[in-house]
Amino acid sequence: MSKPEFTVFIGACVIAAIRLAREDKLFNTPKSVATISDSVALAKKIYEHAAGPHPQLFEDRPRG
Repeated sequence: MSKPEFTVFIGACVIAAIRLAREDKLFNTPKSVATISDSVALAKKIYEHAAGPHPQLFEDRPRG
């Protein structure tokens, strides 16, 4: 597993764990599967946004 894939995997696990912790019953239900699927999609979006190009915020600011 590459570093980007591992990063998305860990992110998806954390997001899914937080969302599933709110559930009373953790069985293999369509709702649980959908929660995990949505968590993976959200983790991918977060990673893509974080890995994308960002402008230098303090480029014009004098240092010192």
